[in-house]
Amino acid sequence: MAIVVTRLTPPMGIEGDNEGTDGATQSALYYTARTVVFADIVESVRLMQRDELTAARRMRALLLEAAEEIVPRNQGHLLQRLGDGLMLDFSHPRDAAACARALHRRCADLSADLAPDDRVLLRIGIHAADILTDDVAFYGHGVNVAARLAAGATLVQGYTAFLYRGPLWARQINRGLVGRV
Repeated sequence: MAIVVTRLTPPMGIEGDNEGTDGATQSALYYTARTVVFADIVESVRLMQRDELTAARRMRALLLEAAEEIVPRNQGHLLQRLGDGLMLDFSHPRDAAACARALHRRCADLSADLAPDDRVLLRIGIHAADILTDDVAFYGHGVNVAARLAAGATLVQGYTAFLYRGPLWARQINRGLVGRV
């Protein structure tokens, strides 16, 4: 599989922008076709409020396993760990989707014996685009879209559930919310 890289000419920034503080030259910014994935823990704040130490241990174990085993097994790599989430990079959307499925399966396995309110679940956003990079970090709109997709995943899941389960689903959610108040 080949990755097409389009370099910006001239390099972005102003004259001298690509020099480090010690005078060493840094990589110029350029675009590359990549797939960015954001994965974060659903309702991590609520989980931490219920039992901080237990929730932190569960979340940490899941995220470490994801970064060290599941992501590399699906031809991806960790760009950044973001507290309760991960920013991942893949060369192809197919690999990113396979990794997302594997992460969801692992969450289900780890949560099978837990009460519904104690389950650690992931919200995942995937976006394939030409991403601006300097070989150190990713920047720009493509990264932001992946983050927004992850943030909106809960809304999409709720809408889908409403479509498939009908109005009774909304009543179940309402009862659940009232029970927490």
